[in-house]
Amino acid sequence: MVDSDKVLHHEDSDEFKAAAAQLLERDPKMEDRILRKCDYHILPWLFGIWLCAFIDRSNVGNARIDGLTTDLHLKGNMFNTALGE
Repeated sequence: MVDSDKVLHHEDSDEFKAAAAQLLERDPKMEDRILRKCDYHILPWLFGIWLCAFIDRSNVGNARIDGLTTDLHLKGNMFNTALGE
């Protein structure tokens, strides 16, 4: 059920425009708070993903030195092709 007191009609368009302008106004302090919150929540995950990718790359390099290519009977560019896909 719609509350008739909260419905804006076309004669309230100035009130609606003022409310919309207030919502769309940029508040530098609020923007900084939102960006800081995103940084605190997103950057640790990105760092973790980067760290896992770095460890994975170094492990593959160490495995090649330790004889992975001979164990899997890889010849030529087969190792590089496997890394690229």
